[in-house]
Amino acid sequence: MDTDPSAAQVRDGISALNDVFTLNYDYLDKGLAQDQTTAFWKVYWENRKDQLCLPDFPLQLRYRMTCSAFAAIDGLSPPLIAIGRKSFAVDCFGEDWIQSSAFPDKTPDEDLERLVAPGYHAAIQGSPSLDIVQTSTSDLHGRAMRVMYERLIVPVRVGKYKRVLCCMTAPVKPIEWLPMQA
Repeated sequence: MDTDPSAAQVRDGISALNDVFTLNYDYLDKGLAQDQTTAFWKVYWENRKDQLCLPDFPLQLRYRMTCSAFAAIDGLSPPLIAIGRKSFAVDCFGEDWIQSSAFPDKTPDEDLERLVAPGYHAAIQGSPSLDIVQTSTSDLHGRAMRVMYERLIVPVRVGKYKRVLCCMTAPVKPIEWLPMQA
């Protein structure tokens, strides 16, 4: 008997509030993941024994991912060091967020940073982290949104001795922009 949840069961199992649902890697192998997450995993999996390096990812994937430092303070996500122009983070927080005067080393939402931190900490320990996140957040202009996305975080080399965390985030549902509060 197959006990692995289908994509619909996973989506239905997430509460209406802010939540992170951890997935097993076979979710990817069974074709249940979003296309760009599956493509990201395939590159990671095929290069894992050769110590995957950032240039091993095709350019179309690098445009869609974010990279973070390979260290984080307990309970917080690591600082962002690169944000792909076509990443889901840019879809949510906007071009003006990545073009702000000080390079954004985190999202504009501290609660979101804490909610998603455990996945980054697992990847720092050397284990890829796959999950689905559902949360409400807002962009720099205070526009509220509800998002549900799939996220895969893996450790990647950028030099002989330096590693970063690369994250592929793919929407499970379109961004739901919420009405402005009076």
